[in-house]
Amino acid sequence: MDDRLHSLYAATRELMTATSRESLSAVVVDVSERVLGYPLTGVHLRATDGDEGLVPVAYPGAVRERFDDDPPTYTPGDRVYEVYEREESLRLGGPDHPDDPDRGVVVPIPGHGVLIAGTERAEGSGDGSLRLVELLAENTGVALDRLEREARVNELHEATRELMEARDAAAVAAAATNTAHEVLDLRLNAVYLRSTDADRLVPVSVTGEVRGLYGEVPTLGRDSIGWHVYETGEPACHDDVRESPRVADADTPVRAGMAIPLGDHGVFFAASERAGRFDDTDLALARLFADTVEAALDRAEREELVRRRERQLARQNERLDEFASVVSHDLRNP
Repeated sequence: MDDRLHSLYAATRELMTATSRESLSAVVVDVSERVLGYPLTGVHLRATDGDEGLVPVAYPGAVRERFDDDPPTYTPGDRVYEVYEREESLRLGGPDHPDDPDRGVVVPIPGHGVLIAGTERAEGSGDGSLRLVELLAENTGVALDRLEREARVNELHEATRELMEARDAAAVAAAATNTAHEVLDLRLNAVYLRSTDADRLVPVSVTGEVRGLYGEVPTLGRDSIGWHVYETGEPACHDDVRESPRVADADTPVRAGMAIPLGDHGVFFAASERAGRFDDTDLALARLFADTVEAALDRAEREELVRRRERQLARQNERLDEFASVVSHDLRNP
């Protein structure tokens, strides 16, 4: 047990340096097979194409021979998929499933998929082995979280160009809601900017899902959560906005919510119909994103001021040209 645990910790370093979920999953399969003694191992992860299901990402030759091809994709309703949904381990060949041809376990990789560790032997699937497989799956989940965070940060950097090329505040807001939707997977998000009378926050750009939920999206007054965030400059993250004393509508269809200030410009909002949807990672990425949006709004404001001055100078030059033309005419014809 101690030797396997030591080898497992050594493999964790390799997990944390993997550069893709495929290479990471290959390490997991190798550790499960070579260190933990499970030749029938497979890593099944959430599909990346939007479909429901856990697709096989890595598995050894023994598994391929068992299925004569790729292992199956597990879909909702399957007991393996239930391990992912409930985040509860399942014993293969246990008392509840005595007809299983193999022994082993299916353990959740939290938020990502499952790790199947099976063997044709009856031994090797006790509580100690189960705990080692669960530990490997937990470490795999942490490593996959890291890969997802890095991928999102890289995508945000790529999207920065579009924000910085936007001509005015409205264009910046539109690019921001689109980026938050596509890159951060925030379907319900909106950019509210300060009104001209500086007394309200006005929804300048919202996603289609927000309009579908609310219909006419309201402005926000001084007694709202958004105005408090705008005025204090402090972000707010609520597991359930209905419990906030500042919520304008106690029956709001959204539950979890984040509000991030955009400097003197306004507030970026993200919400979910599921309570507790956002964690510290979501908040950190939203703050990083909001800093970029604020910088883009600053640039757009400066450029609009320059354009306004250029238009004023152009009008002044036109008037000077007209005056010079009149004076020149009078001098020629006294």
